[in-house]
Amino acid sequence: KRVEIAGIQAINELGSLDDVESYSIRAGRWDPALAEVTFQLVNEEERDFNQDEFIRLWRDKLGEVTEVRSLVFEYLAGPGSYGVYVGMRHNSNAVVEEAAMELAAVFKTYDGMVDVTDGLAQGKKQLRYTLTDEAKSLGFTENELGRQLRAAFFGAEALRMLRDSNQVKVWVRLPMDERNSLKDLDDFVVRSPAGIELPLAQAANIEYSRTFKDIDREDGRRNIYVGGEMDPVVGSESQIKRELTDKILPALREKYPGLDAELRSSFSRRSGNTPMSVIGTGLAVVSAVVFALMASLFRSYVQGFIVIMTIPYCVAAAVFGHIVLGYSLTANSMFGIIALAGMVVNGSLVLTTRMNDLISKGVDYREALIKGTLSRFRPIVLTAITTTVGLMPMLFETSVQALFLVPLAIALSFGTVVSIFVVLMLIPAFHAIHQDFLVKRHKTAAIPAE
Repeated sequence: KRVEIAGIQAINELGSLDDVESYSIRAGRWDPALAEVTFQLVNEEERDFNQDEFIRLWRDKLGEVTEVRSLVFEYLAGPGSYGVYVGMRHNSNAVVEEAAMELAAVFKTYDGMVDVTDGLAQGKKQLRYTLTDEAKSLGFTENELGRQLRAAFFGAEALRMLRDSNQVKVWVRLPMDERNSLKDLDDFVVRSPAGIELPLAQAANIEYSRTFKDIDREDGRRNIYVGGEMDPVVGSESQIKRELTDKILPALREKYPGLDAELRSSFSRRSGNTPMSVIGTGLAVVSAVVFALMASLFRSYVQGFIVIMTIPYCVAAAVFGHIVLGYSLTANSMFGIIALAGMVVNGSLVLTTRMNDLISKGVDYREALIKGTLSRFRPIVLTAITTTVGLMPMLFETSVQALFLVPLAIALSFGTVVSIFVVLMLIPAFHAIHQDFLVKRHKTAAIPAE
């Protein structure tokens, strides 16, 4: 309720409740340890503030909430929140938990880092019991003790019977007034297999603790995500990631031998996988397959390598476009880069094929380069221009619902424009350099040995 009130105060300060389509509280429905406060805002064109401003003010209005184990502010539309997370794994749960708490303390020292979590999200309170020596000597086992507790407080099925052709289950358990407090648990009497009765407090050592809400494992080891959300106005996400990679994580690995710690995206922290790294691996595999196909087509490893040399230049152009327009690389950016790789390889393939055809007809190598480039100039340029113009509406889209597609358009448009110069200038230059090396090698081989 306090979080909801703070959100309403932030809305009223930035605008009014007319900027909210609806808001709701959901607590304990799917998870007894989780609560959510959701504000559904009107379209960005209809209000005078954006999601970042609302989240920032909402957090300031709320202040510290000491009762909460973990507090996260995030939004789904637009470019989304900026998160910095580290996935940590170790064979020992105690070691990985200690390392997670130490890394979380480091995160809290960074400017602009908010909603920091150590990943040790704990769920409901629980009582853990272990048998005393006295109980063991009387023949008690953990299973027997647990069975008696479950039957008394949750219930045990006594019998089943038919009533009006319906099956009815009869459950037996303690009356409500004898099972609604922890004092009743202390006074509960358990019976040993030999029939000896004694209080539960005498039969078991009871420890108060919390159960984990969920346990994520990777390669058989527990995986913990430590990190938080980034306020781009206050701090630099790239600077924090660079310091983590260069200093903090290597120091943690040295302090805790066997610890695996690597940066993860905000998305992967929620979904439990690493989409960016998987997509990058896929791009590398696809590049290797394209190289094999080109090398077999041209019967030349060098020409196959020259064809795929367009890919890194155009990827650099796509990254540059994100920097210029102020967008972070996302999974959609990687999808656009993969599509871009296929497009630019086509242009290089067409040019190399035309050059080889001219050489097979007896045309001189350098003349074949010039004629091949001139003959393929128009289709390559027109293809790149039409593709870029077609992406312009998406590139300059301002609708909140379509903003997640902008990174894909940036990767395709910037990379396609640069591909014109790469295919028409760099590829012929690479072929010429290759030919120079071939000529030099033949001349060296033709000199007789002294």
